Amino acid sequence: MATRTTRIIMAFFACAAALIFYHILRETGPDAPLALLNRGDWTAGALKLGSYALIATGIQMLIFTRSPQLGFHGLLAVTAVLAGVLILWKLFLRLADGLPFLAPPLAFLVAAGLLVWAWKRRAYTAPLTPVGAGVAIVLALPVILLVIWMVMLQTLL
Repeated sequence: MATRTTRIIMAFFACAAALIFYHILRETGPDAPLALLNRGDWTAGALKLGSYALIATGIQMLIFTRSPQLGFHGLLAVTAVLAGVLILWKLFLRLADGLPFLAPPLAFLVAAGLLVWAWKRRAYTAPLTPVGAGVAIVLALPVILLVIWMVMLQTLL
């Protein structure tokens, strides 16, 4: 498969993984991590954010065992979203507030460490099999189309 096509597929997959992870953090009901943080329940929100981030990292590592390039780009997306959430909700500043506030930064360090490990193994240049490309397209296209549809609906309404 051509490298340009592979890069496009991986970009779509990384965007889809980031959108899915952010959606799970934000829109899974009143007990979602970001909903808890927005309501002021910082302890529960921080603990849930850390656990969700570790679960997402584990899922990406499972994908990594099947397709290193897909797993690498998924880890990149999860790490980027988690870094953005930690910065925007200023959770790095609350480290001294107690043990629950250590969970999200530790989950970020685990995800970033695995990302560096995958980078050193040159997973981003691993060959993408047709099955891996098919899985990436099947996962990414509906998510991207749904986001485009949602943005169009918001501008029309």
